[in-house]
Amino acid sequence: MKNIKPISASSTNRAIKSTANELQRNRQLQRSSRDRERLIPVIRMK
Repeated sequence: MKNIKPISASSTNRAIKSTANELQRNRQLQRSSRDRERLIPVIRMK
């Protein structure tokens, strides 16, 4: 049982931050792809 290391708060906080950053990045990617979809028909009109 001594082998098992307790998960430190700093490591869990780091994991939470990394997942939050990934979610933000995904949201930004979705937004940019949506903007691209909006721009494509405009380019076709020209």
